[in-house]
Parts: sequence; structure tokens; C-alpha cells
Amino acid sequence: MMKRIKSEKLLAMLIIAALTTCASAMSIPAGWTEHKESTASYGIFGGQAMVESDVYYGYGPVTGGPSYQDKYIYAYQVTNNSGLGLSFFSVGISPAGDAFDPDQDITGAVVPASSWAVVTSPGPVKSVNALFADTIDNDGKLSSILWFVSDYAPTSGNAALFGMAGGIPFYTATPTP
Repeated sequence: MMKRIKSEKLLAMLIIAALTTCASAMSIPAGWTEHKESTASYGIFGGQAMVESDVYYGYGPVTGGPSYQDKYIYAYQVTNNSGLGLSFFSVGISPAGDAFDPDQDITGAVVPASSWAVVTSPGPVKSVNALFADTIDNDGKLSSILWFVSDYAPTSGNAALFGMAGGIPFYTATPTP
């Protein structure tokens, strides 16, 4: 189900995202078991935008990387087949949830996020926001794989995806902690 976001909240999210730092580029650690997969697709500016999400669970220690045993990795990748260049993606985190260690996999011909960070605004609102300096266009390129770690199993929550140069944002349900 798509819902429009209020412009005041949109502006606040953009300002907060622009002030965050850029994440490093690291692949999802090996040794994880896929827990849940979904794809959200919605119409925007005469085409389709899709967000593929995968949730992985760490059953044991990871060799050669950070140990996220008994944690969940939430991974997202954006595809754009619309007439609008997409430049912002945000995943809402439930008030009781958490998110940490955001990173991205920039392997292949992808559009990397210039910023991918956990944002906590005043009050219980939390999100993980990506800002793309180069837009995700209808040219066959996907976003980098954006991922973060959480202690919490997936629930269904809200995500926003839109272009900053005049796009109309929509919410779509995606797995969130």
C-alpha cells in the first residue's frame, strides 16, 4: 500500500541524511543464512521502482570479519525503471528496534550511496538513510547493496524512496527491525 509522506517530514529527513557521513564499502559477511526475502514494487513517474530486501541471520562466528553471531543483517537494493532519477532511500526502524554498522557492497556496475547512516531524530523516530550523489536512473544500473545489522528479527515497516529534484515520495512496506 502506498502512502504519501508529508513535505515537512521529507525536508527533515533530507537535511538529516545530508549531514550524515559516508559509509565504507564492505560486502555482506560470508557465512549467513537467508531468513526472509521480499520485493516491493510501486509505480512512480510513468514506470516502476523496486526495492529488493533480504534478511540474513548469523548462526555462528564469521571468519575474517566482524562477529555478528545471533544478529540479523538487513540488505536492500534499489532498481529504477521510471522516468525519475532516484536519489534518496530511507528505512524506518521501529521504536523498539535497533540498527547499527551500516555499510554497502559496491561490487559491479552499481550506483554507490554517498551517505548510508543510522539517523536518530528527537523522539523515538529512527531510520537508516541513503543519499545518492549520482541518481539511480532507468539505465540498468542498480543501487549498491545497502545493509545494516540488528539484534531484532524482521517485521514489516515503512521505507521511502524518491528523487530529490522534484519527485513525489511514497511509502512502501519493507522488512525492518
